[in-house]
Order: sequence, then structure tokens, then C-alpha cells
Amino acid sequence: MNKELCFVIEKKKLYLEKILVEYNDIPIFYLCRNDDEYYLVLCSNIDEEKYIIVKPARMEVLDMLNGKLSMRDIILRQESFWKVVAGEDISMDSVEMRPITQIEYEALPYEDAFYEIPSPDMEEYVRQLESQLLTEDYKEIYEKQQDMQGMEGYLVEEPHYLSLEKASLIEAKVMIEIINSFENLLSISAEDNRKILQGSFSETFEVEKKIIPESARFDFQIDNSQIDMFIAA
Repeated sequence: MNKELCFVIEKKKLYLEKILVEYNDIPIFYLCRNDDEYYLVLCSNIDEEKYIIVKPARMEVLDMLNGKLSMRDIILRQESFWKVVAGEDISMDSVEMRPITQIEYEALPYEDAFYEIPSPDMEEYVRQLESQLLTEDYKEIYEKQQDMQGMEGYLVEEPHYLSLEKASLIEAKVMIEIINSFENLLSISAEDNRKILQGSFSETFEVEKKIIPESARFDFQIDNSQIDMFIAA
């Protein structure tokens, strides 16, 4: 299926990723994508085809989709935005990058406007995006560990967002394989292991930065009988 080209910003082609809000069948708040970069688009004037575009981190996108970050705040926490006025075709669009302080506040969503997932299809999209981010975060940790081996001590930034609610069996197996690949690389104490195994994986939790010595060993073991812990009832 061909992707719909929406904008070209700084020579990057932005394709429609997911419509979040429509008004009279017109998308007014939606996600665009260029490779692994996500862009959030707000139609600030339907008649004149004016748009506000920001490039938030994927974590911010997930927080917004899960109702943890308002639709207004995800825009205002960026340092800059693109003001776009549509031309007769995409090549004739007027695109101007501005500091976020110059944004039209009256065009933004209300301060207390939080996104609510409207359909099972959107729910599935959010879960897939969440799973993708989780997998890539663990892959990044592994690559950091490989690069940093041999040092006396080094800083590892673990994923700051882990949500396994409604994870599928396949996702659970993938995560287990990733975790097992970190043996002798990551350090989690026996007490932390017990807390993890006794805790609820359906909750979102924060993982802080840790200083990990070279000799530390990751001894968090999971067998097939524990896979059910990763799957929401």
C-alpha cells in the first residue's frame, strides 16, 4: 500500500502515519513519519490550510497516546515548530521553522485536553508502538554494553518506560530472549530480582540510571512457566 505524502520539511518526506483526531472527516491532529522520526501535525486553520508541526520524541508520543501527556503540552515542550501553509501542491508549501515561543497559543488544544484512544484499532497501534520502543531500547542497551566492555565502570541508561500491559505471547518471548542476552552484562541485585518477579508487569514503571561495574552479572532468569507473568489477563 502506497503511503500518503503530507509534507516535505528540511528535505525530509513526511508520510501519514496515523490520524488521531478528525473534524468532519478532515484530519486535524495526526502523526506523520520519516523513517524512525515521528512528527505531530496540528491543523490550526482548516479553511486556510495552516499547520503547526513539531517533532517530539517517540516516548512523548506514547505518553500522549496513553493519556499521560496533554495534547497541548507535547507541543509546548518542544524547542521549535514548523509553521506550514499549504500551497497548490506540496512543493509549493510555505514552511517556516520558528521558536516555540512564537507559536499561536490560541490555536492549540485546551490545557486539560488529553487524548483518549477511540477504537480497538488505535489501541492495537499504541501497543505495537510501545512494544517496538521497548525492543529497540533493550537493543540499544545491549549495543552500549558491547561497546563499553573492558572499562572499570560505566554508565548505562536503561529504558525509562516499560509497559507490558496486554503484551502478546510473542512479545513476551522476544523480551525474554533480549533479557537473557544481557547475561554477564547488566547488574540487577537479587533483591531487585525478587521485587520484579513479585511485581505487576501490567504497570508502567521508571528505571533510573545505574553505574554498572564490569564484573557485575545479570542473573535474572526466566523459564517458560513464567511467561504468563508478562501477559495481561
